[in-house]
Amino acid sequence: MMIASDHQTTTVTWRHPGGEVRHLLRRVPRLRMLLNACVRALLLYFGVEAIQATILDPDDRRFSGKGIALRNALMVGAFSMFLPALFHLGHKRRGFPWAADALMITVPVADMAGNSLDLYNNYGSFDLMTHFYGTAAVGGLMSLAANGRNIRPAPFRWFLAVSFTTLPHLLLEIQEYWTDIFFGTHNVEGLEDAEGDLLAGIFGAIAGVGIAEALVARSGRVAAEAKRLGATLDPLARRSDRQPLLAFPGGAREAAGPGAGSGDPLSGLSEAAGDVP
Repeated sequence: MMIASDHQTTTVTWRHPGGEVRHLLRRVPRLRMLLNACVRALLLYFGVEAIQATILDPDDRRFSGKGIALRNALMVGAFSMFLPALFHLGHKRRGFPWAADALMITVPVADMAGNSLDLYNNYGSFDLMTHFYGTAAVGGLMSLAANGRNIRPAPFRWFLAVSFTTLPHLLLEIQEYWTDIFFGTHNVEGLEDAEGDLLAGIFGAIAGVGIAEALVARSGRVAAEAKRLGATLDPLARRSDRQPLLAFPGGAREAAGPGAGSGDPLSGLSEAAGDVP
């Protein structure tokens, strides 16, 4: 094994007995890795604390009646493993999006911190803040991913990012509302609270997409992270038969047309829509 390092990146390679050199960690940005590790540590801490408090002190007002243990377990698994699993399944044609992964993990971390520090009970506006921040972060990631996959025209990309952020948020609110009714939990304080959460989420998604679009246009580092994030989503854009999953604007493409045979339903959107930015 050989490890090479400079001030900004680290490269780890391993030479197979047959002579093949395998890059275990290729030009890993140490600062983004450290940030990612810190966010993951917070996620683990808040998750373990919530489970421990639920078991040892069921009457703890920070977690009582919210079904926190199960929800945190699901969030820890879903948010912490989503991008790493896709990266493992993909072709690894670009590096891992450490910063994007860290940003995604901050969404459940913010929610868990609100419970752990009793912010939800002490500050009524904190609930709206987390809904705004969560959809802003996810909306920004959606926009980065769409930019990384070169989806055009721009208004269509914005619409996709906001829509794919708002829909899961809507489903989450519906789940919380009806879980309160059927299982006696206390996550939503009636329809007015749910409506406020949804409105905050819509504004957050729009803000997140706008910020991400501006950063991609002005920062080469953000644009590079968008490319890494877009490449990580390869497994979602391909099927075993390597046929497109989506219909393309302007009719069907010829087999020999742009992007034919790539199996990526997103690769031809820019060609089909022209050169509109």
